[in-house]
Amino acid sequence: MNQLDRSLDKLAAAKTIPQVAEALGAETARMGFEWFVYDVLVHPNGWTGQLVCGNYPQAWVDHYIQQRYTRDDIAMIRAMQSVVPSAWGGPATHLHLTERQRIVLEEGAEAGLRSGAIVPVHGPGPGKSVLAVSSSLTGEGFTRLFANHRHELQVIATYAQEQIIKLDVGKPRASLSLSPREAEILTWTAVGESALQIAGRLNISSHTVHQHIDSARKKLGARNKAQAASIAIAHGLIRI
Repeated sequence: MNQLDRSLDKLAAAKTIPQVAEALGAETARMGFEWFVYDVLVHPNGWTGQLVCGNYPQAWVDHYIQQRYTRDDIAMIRAMQSVVPSAWGGPATHLHLTERQRIVLEEGAEAGLRSGAIVPVHGPGPGKSVLAVSSSLTGEGFTRLFANHRHELQVIATYAQEQIIKLDVGKPRASLSLSPREAEILTWTAVGESALQIAGRLNISSHTVHQHIDSARKKLGARNKAQAASIAIAHGLIRI
């Protein structure tokens, strides 16, 4: 049994999202990719999806969500138009970029994500997910890395999708709600304000801001404040 087979067995046996993340992280790292993220865009039952797991730099994930970069991310655009993995590089490697698309690539590179690949997973039904991997490598170095592992990436993404569906990631949570203060603070968080800025705006302490964010995060089943804001927006609990 080779390492890929062992990783697939781990994915098939995963009972929790952290176990899925551990298996994905170990396998993508073995291939040579420094970062990965798995994102359910639409659950097969039609539920609004969510970021599931990954190790992308948290500051970049927060910024990406706050700026709503999904619609301007050429990797995501390709994933919606294709069923096979594809690679991306810096702005110089792409023609006819919009200004926002160029900004996404430039700011991603500043965060260390200089090249990457996107692996679309379509189905079952209306389900749409992506496994994204990234690296600080550029040019021929990343081209070779991707060429050597693109088929393996497709396989592990498919296995991950199967387990994530079984775990009901993206399933609507019963009676999602936030207190007025939680919604207010999460709204300012979603537009990029820090706890200190929010505290000054609302004349409360930073500690109190963090308490409200943490309470909102737990109510929404989110791992961090950026995901909490994303879930709240998707369910109409806040508007920005």
